[in-house]
Amino acid sequence: LKFLSAEHDTDADWELISINVSPVEGDVPIHPGTLMVNHFEDSGGTATGTRAEAFETALRISFEYWQDKASVDG
Repeated sequence: LKFLSAEHDTDADWELISINVSPVEGDVPIHPGTLMVNHFEDSGGTATGTRAEAFETALRISFEYWQDKASVDG
């Protein structure tokens, strides 16, 4: 594991670092906010073409999963 320092791995002007972790193994439901942005085809979202009933089911599953989780942004 490399920690942030003045060292560079490339000659580029900048480098991108991403650390993605999950408290569980396997898939987790998409975050409710992301689900809504996608479904309603808001800016930056990906259209899903999901019918209203399927969307509501996915939203309920997502909401129930994420209601006691927290996102940490660095």
